[in-house]
Amino acid sequence: MTNFTNKLKEAAELIKHSSRTTTFTGAGISVESGIPPFRGENGLWSKFDPVFLDIDLSFLPPRCPYCKTVLKPDFVFFGEPIPEPAKTNSFSEDVNAELFILIGTTGEIMPASLIPYEAKKNGKKIIEINIAPSNYTNTITDIFLQGEATKVVPQLIEAVLRNE
Repeated sequence: MTNFTNKLKEAAELIKHSSRTTTFTGAGISVESGIPPFRGENGLWSKFDPVFLDIDLSFLPPRCPYCKTVLKPDFVFFGEPIPEPAKTNSFSEDVNAELFILIGTTGEIMPASLIPYEAKKNGKKIIEINIAPSNYTNTITDIFLQGEATKVVPQLIEAVLRNE
């Protein structure tokens, strides 16, 4: 049996015995679906300057001069806090979940990247699925399954369902 197969079985066992599992994903899972990443060689920041997303405005939030609604896309800007209740709900998982599965994340974008570290501090197990090691791999990851999410996740689901 290969090392990958052993890790897959071990990960499946953790999932089967977990009463609450949280999946924490990053851009890697989107890239496999054809959505470009922000960073990296073919990322959006290689084509556009991310400074245009920085918020240095005097009146926040900016409002439409006609209808007075907030002028903002539905994502978190650099330097902007995670909105409530998403922040509280997300950060509560480091306490509530028994197991974290990290998929396609480098662990670099703050403050969200802190959630798995807090989970580990709280004694939670961490499974990581990624094409390359991340900031988490050698620090908090218990089981590292290297590969594309679209290939590894189905294998992991099959191993869980096999009931080995």
